[in-house]
Amino acid sequence: MNDKISYLWRKTFTFKGRNVVKSLIPTFIYIFFAIILAVGLSFLSASQMTRMTYVVIGLTAAVWLYSSTILNYYEINRKDSIIKMNYIPIYLRVIPTIVFQTVIYLLFTIIYSAILSIKTTEFMLRIISLGYYVLLGMILIIPFTIFYIEFRQHFKYKYIDVILFILLILLTPVFYISENLPSVLENILVLNPFYYIVYGIELSAVKVSWSTNRIPNDILFLSEVTLIYMALYRLYTKSNIYMKKEKSH
Repeated sequence: MNDKISYLWRKTFTFKGRNVVKSLIPTFIYIFFAIILAVGLSFLSASQMTRMTYVVIGLTAAVWLYSSTILNYYEINRKDSIIKMNYIPIYLRVIPTIVFQTVIYLLFTIIYSAILSIKTTEFMLRIISLGYYVLLGMILIIPFTIFYIEFRQHFKYKYIDVILFILLILLTPVFYISENLPSVLENILVLNPFYYIVYGIELSAVKVSWSTNRIPNDILFLSEVTLIYMALYRLYTKSNIYMKKEKSH
């Protein structure tokens, strides 16, 4: 137990043993969008800035979820990684990268909202609601990351990472508003748990807090996550490579 706690503490906020450039690529993307929003202050109206911030926060939410998965894949599959740390279960090994990327994303989400407030004279971000959806996003991304790592062990197609990001963008409300979709299509997309996370974060950024009206969506999301974790447990118990080897008696 002490080894695991020490590992989490040591790995979460350090670049030792990581590819620094890859780890910081999401941060560079967030900085780029912060610059875009800052420039937009000069020639966009308050409503246009609000719309742009909505899109940026949704897009960077997709980047956050995507990078948490992909960076973990490359981290765990670097040379000798599994051999050197077979005493650390995979579900713990993915947490440091997820936590680090989450903290960076939260900081920039607050920055984006602060930039928007210069134009609207109102800080529209709902912090508690944002934290709620980000926490749910972390709960979701842990099993998804493990499934993706296992999937990539058997499927080596080099463009799969790009395809994953494109699907994430298309299946979440980044470039469209949920209410403007046909009801049938919206009901189908809502079944995607990533849609729920990204949409919730976007609403939090434009002064729409969580409310009891979203309880049915919460129940749907938690039911899906429960099934995902049950499937993960089944996979995990069958995958000896990521489990601590039992001592021979």
